[in-house]
Amino acid sequence: MKKFIISLLIVAAFVAIPVSVFAQGEVEGTTLSTVAKANVVNALTLATNTAGGEFGGASLNFGSITPGNTGGSVTMAPTSGTDVGTRTADGTVDLIGDDASCALYTVTGTAGSAYTVTLPSSDVTLTGPTGGTGTSTMTLNTFSINVDGTDAATTGTLTGGSSNFAVGGKLTVASDQIAGAYAGTFNVTVAYN
Repeated sequence: MKKFIISLLIVAAFVAIPVSVFAQGEVEGTTLSTVAKANVVNALTLATNTAGGEFGGASLNFGSITPGNTGGSVTMAPTSGTDVGTRTADGTVDLIGDDASCALYTVTGTAGSAYTVTLPSSDVTLTGPTGGTGTSTMTLNTFSINVDGTDAATTGTLTGGSSNFAVGGKLTVASDQIAGAYAGTFNVTVAYN
């Protein structure tokens, strides 16, 4: 009986082999030639632009101010991609002189390409002198932008391979702000769309 079962399994194996071979031979295939493509563009570069004149462009400069009795804020608003912008104050803050400027930038890359600007989404701290009594930090927020003459635009086109934009913001000033120079840094990012 054992030999019979083994013989039956051997016969079944030989019968299955031709069926699977024939089954594979009956499948038809199709080939499609596909094109692979790539488009290489120039890397984007971002540089500060000093086209704003004597005071600027290389940094967001709120200029000289006095805090007054209650403090307040100073706002730098961009008016074009290449102009220093306008400076206004609220509260008891007084603006001294005209040494203020929005940060001005030039982005270059592949002509005709669109790009996006990303501004800070959180507050930036400017730190000043320490010692004495009073507040030695200021908060910068409410960033604003003008791309090639369009307010609040965060996208632009590299017409001729370049584009300009300006960045402004709002600086909070305490009434007991310690006199001296204050500075802080923030990131501006550009990327192709």
